[in-house]
Amino acid sequence: MVLAGLTLQDNNFFGVVGNATHTAGTICRDLGEFNNEIRRNNYSDLDIGNLGQGDNATSPLEGDERGLTYLCNNNSATIDDFAVGGLFGVNRIRQSQGVSEEIAGQIVYSASGNRFTPIGTGEFVNDGQAIRYYFNNQVEEILGSTTGSIETEIADENTCTVIYCEPPCKTDEEIALEKANYYENKTRHTTAKTEQQAAEDSGDTALAESKGKEASYYQQQMDQEAYMVVLHTVHDTLQFNEDTLAVWVENLNVFSMDITWALRQQSAGNYHSAQAALDRITKRTDLDRQDQKDLGDMPLLMEALRGRAPHEVASRHFKDLEELAIDPHSFTGNIAKNILRNHGYYFPPIYHFPQAKIGHTIEGLSSTSVAERATFKVFPNPNKGQLTVEWQPADELATTGQLTIRDLSGRPIRENSVLAYGQQFIDLKDQPAGVYFYQFEIPEHDPIVGKIIIQ
Repeated sequence: MVLAGLTLQDNNFFGVVGNATHTAGTICRDLGEFNNEIRRNNYSDLDIGNLGQGDNATSPLEGDERGLTYLCNNNSATIDDFAVGGLFGVNRIRQSQGVSEEIAGQIVYSASGNRFTPIGTGEFVNDGQAIRYYFNNQVEEILGSTTGSIETEIADENTCTVIYCEPPCKTDEEIALEKANYYENKTRHTTAKTEQQAAEDSGDTALAESKGKEASYYQQQMDQEAYMVVLHTVHDTLQFNEDTLAVWVENLNVFSMDITWALRQQSAGNYHSAQAALDRITKRTDLDRQDQKDLGDMPLLMEALRGRAPHEVASRHFKDLEELAIDPHSFTGNIAKNILRNHGYYFPPIYHFPQAKIGHTIEGLSSTSVAERATFKVFPNPNKGQLTVEWQPADELATTGQLTIRDLSGRPIRENSVLAYGQQFIDLKDQPAGVYFYQFEIPEHDPIVGKIIIQ
């Protein structure tokens, strides 16, 4: 899912005896570019404390650093305290993992403040885009305990103070100050970007890097200030003003928030405002390939939500929404799923773990022996209601597995025993076109799950 302004803090995550083969405390997947934080949480008796997957930050090519940051977490994991990766494609968190501040006109970083498992190796594994991790070697002790694209730098200690604000936690005067600070930092950001470009043009890479840090710092300040205004505007039931909210949602300058705002206006029947928001999105210059795909899918959602709340969407739109829901990395696809859930649809969770560390692969295939030496195939997919499954286990595995196929409501429509080392034909021509889920269960191993598309 994609969020703007998430702070998950002061929670305890403990591994317990159960039917899960592998465990993780928090999994952050495709949260987008905003400065979301995982902060002051405790993790123990888990395989992985924190797992970051998919697109959780801006690209290094976009300039300003924004994205997911891990701060002040206490870890005691059996495999990795932190891991980034496990999904095909882009995997990234914010490039600089630490706390930035401006001192005497210079941007400096203090440590991330995370505490790591006292024993073991590979405590921070980054299989994604490169990051710089700021730490204090008196408290974090991670030197020699990183794997992948991680550059470490010693910094002042992060004291990890309690930071919590549940709106309305600021007075009207304080919110007015947040607004004023936003516009001051916006001017500073523009100046820093201009000076960064001039330094790059003149070949002064050191100055360009310094100005780039300044610009990122001011952008992060703008993010915090705009988000605080949005939160308080939403919670101000006595003086709520839709136009004020629209201005500060735009000031957040986050693709996912712009999409959400356009759909909210469309659902409320404010078609002019919805179209204005959509027009603004099309003019963004920072859209990556997935953003462009999401934008291309918007007309289907706009039509489905035209003057209707999600639970009021007409059934004639369900097929289009089902097609959007297929892509697990799509923001519009996740919105489509949430709409369909209002109408009784069921989407089973699919967990991904880094294959090199735990043995999971995409779409839930798990256990190292299964992932590396066994295959389960469903073909053709998509199909016309007739398909073949093939199960090729490793020699020591059970020779029979149980296949269950469910519709989007979660109702089983087929249950078959599948023998190993051969092919089995399955006829689903009596089922309507759409998306279905299969679950293939093997004794003493995690199930293999996936999608079947009938056209």
